[in-house]
Amino acid sequence: MKKIIITACIGLFAVQAMAQFVSSNAVSNLDVNNINCKILNQGDAYWEPANVALGFEVPKGSNKHAIFNQGLWLAGVDGGGNLHTACMTYRQTGVDFWPGPIDNNGNAAPLSMFDAVYCVSQSDIIYHMQNFNTPGYTVPAEIANWPGSGQQGFAQVLAPFGDYNNNLIYDPQHGDYPYILGDKACYTMSNDVYAAHTETGGNALGVELHTMTYAFSNPADTLLDNTIFTRYQLVNKSANTYTDFYFGLYVDFDLGNYLDDYVGTDVLQNTFYAYNGDAFDDGANGYGANPPAIGVKFLNHNLANAVTYSNVNNTPFGNPATAIDYYNYLRGFWLDGQSITYGDDGRNPANPVAHFMYPGITDPAFPGINWTEGSAGNAPEDRRMMGSIGPMAFDQGYVISVDVATLFVNGGQPAMRTAAAYVDSIFQNNIALQVPVVLAEPQLNLFPNPAVNSFKITGNAERINIINAQGVIVQTVDNYQQQFINIQHLPSGVYAVQCINGAKINTIRLCKR
Repeated sequence: MKKIIITACIGLFAVQAMAQFVSSNAVSNLDVNNINCKILNQGDAYWEPANVALGFEVPKGSNKHAIFNQGLWLAGVDGGGNLHTACMTYRQTGVDFWPGPIDNNGNAAPLSMFDAVYCVSQSDIIYHMQNFNTPGYTVPAEIANWPGSGQQGFAQVLAPFGDYNNNLIYDPQHGDYPYILGDKACYTMSNDVYAAHTETGGNALGVELHTMTYAFSNPADTLLDNTIFTRYQLVNKSANTYTDFYFGLYVDFDLGNYLDDYVGTDVLQNTFYAYNGDAFDDGANGYGANPPAIGVKFLNHNLANAVTYSNVNNTPFGNPATAIDYYNYLRGFWLDGQSITYGDDGRNPANPVAHFMYPGITDPAFPGINWTEGSAGNAPEDRRMMGSIGPMAFDQGYVISVDVATLFVNGGQPAMRTAAAYVDSIFQNNIALQVPVVLAEPQLNLFPNPAVNSFKITGNAERINIINAQGVIVQTVDNYQQQFINIQHLPSGVYAVQCINGAKINTIRLCKR
């Protein structure tokens, strides 16, 4: 296996590098459908750092894997023109994220305070809701340990929960329950301010990251049963407003036999993916004849750039090493600052500038022109790819919410588009409106609170959503201009009031008496 070989080769140097930073070994499994994947709490996923083990097994129980590692990449520029970055790859040379939220003074939580991956199933939640007041009932550990609230010095609400008794305190003994998406979900909180960034060497962003990874168990629906969903919510806890901010996901695709992969982009489906470079995925860990494809689809944002680079060092198309390297890839540039160009290997300055590598015929900027790894004459090899959204503004106190799906598709590359469109329809019809309450932001002023008949927000918004404890939008106001909102018709309880301006989402709790 390639990564174990690399680690063994660097030997003592890896041990010395690991000693320079603190990393968590917390890991859990999301295994409710046909995929068994590892979930971590430091902005990366789908592997096990403690023993450098593969962690995206599909089909479950097959000992075949489609991804080696995935990492979150964030970067933006502050008002003084300084670049800030927080990115994760393999933890071999460093990390930029650590477990836990940021407290009310802007400091990271003590490392051990939230060093866990919180996983719970919908069936356990339903059973708890039906039996919490039954004599002799014991709250399961997964529900009892859910970090909903109650940590002094932090936001009132941390992990989202249903507030059965409407007191803004997570109390499962009295009917409160974790709020999750899917049939099983794993929830983590992390930050990029605990220590110096040893992965990128860049300035911290001051971002608190809430991640919910979830799946549905539906063996009758092959596409859904082979999909993992992830909701990322970024909270800007710094004193900075960032411009030219990018959100990216880096994926080291290892589709069975990792040495014979191709990658591509479906621009129209906001998806980047890997597929086998020939008709047979050979080797003991290969998928054999008619090999599958694996892809990442952005569900609520348009893909801005998709870049593939090589596992080599000290080249303009190799592994990033500095903060500006990561930022260049996020923006769709090579490490030497040269724009990606359409066709060939993406580095021909005589060709027009492009943003998506190997899109086939899906790039609207180049209609009818087919660009794939095959048309470029590439030999199948080990592949890694990064897809990003942006640029956008990320104001102090704001929340950016990003939803993605990771799809494993039988039928290879030709089946990816159909699968991506189908998963998108599931998300838009069933999940998109279910926005869990994550944080009450003090920068968003809402009064009176508690409210009886109406309330007002100090600030304008493209849309206001009022969401009940079950995650259902019960009232919407478009083009909000600081007028009072009538809520006499709503039953008493706790609601989330969500202010949406473009990609920025700010949420605060409202108590309706």
